[in-house]
Order: sequence, then structure tokens, then C-alpha cells
Amino acid sequence: SEDSHDSNLPPDPKMVLKQQFLPSFFNEIKKSTANKKVKIVELGCGVGWLSACIALVFPNATVRGLDFSDRALMQASLLKEKNSISNVEFSKFDLVKDSFENLEIYDFIISTGVLHHTGNMEKILGNLHNVSTQRSSLFLGLYH
Repeated sequence: SEDSHDSNLPPDPKMVLKQQFLPSFFNEIKKSTANKKVKIVELGCGVGWLSACIALVFPNATVRGLDFSDRALMQASLLKEKNSISNVEFSKFDLVKDSFENLEIYDFIISTGVLHHTGNMEKILGNLHNVSTQRSSLFLGLYH
């Protein structure tokens, strides 16, 4: 359950990210943040653990976690506060019902283990053009 998550991050978030992401995607974020500030969004961030790790590992990035669950977002905010992470924000957003047109453009769009649970993955994928450019990178984790 969402309440079972605590606000402790792993001792080495960088190692976790290298293991969780494809190494090439991790390196792409690393390379981009060396030259400029980048914007990263996690669609369906849940309790914010992944967004928080990304923000800690890439301090030159602005990270935004989006989720529809008030309870999960409350946990994400506690995680942010407990770990004093200034470059991550968490916002309420329903991937199926809310308008992607009101969101910013992001350099990296991440969603792991979420889209296939929405019941309307095609609609969400079709809306990604509103938050990306041809130079944006997309990392999706899907299973069934």
C-alpha cells in the first residue's frame, strides 16, 4: 500500500538509477545536465522515490513528478522535505483526464510501470507531443 513506503532513500541513488534505467538513458541524462539545465518529468510518480533519486543524482535538472493520487503525493512531499531536495516538485495530474497542453515541454519524459494500468495508454502516448520536442527523450517501462 502507499502508506507502507517510508521517506528513506537508498544510500547511493546514482547506483540505483544506473541499475534501474538502461545505462544509455542514464548516460544521456548525465551528458545533457553537464551542459545545461534540463527538465525531466515522471508520469505516474507514485510516492516520488524515482523522481527524488533523479533530482539528487542530477542537481542541474528540474524534476517534476506527476500523479493522480493525493495519498501518494503526500508521501512524495514528505520524501522531498526529509531529504532536502530543492529541484523536484510533485503535482496532481491525471494522465487520462487532465490536459497535457497545460504542461511544460520536457527534455526527458519517464514513466515506468504506469501507462498500461491507465486503461487508455494510446490516448496518453498520443498526448506526449504536447510535452516534448523532437529532441526530447522518452523512457517507458511497460509490462503485462
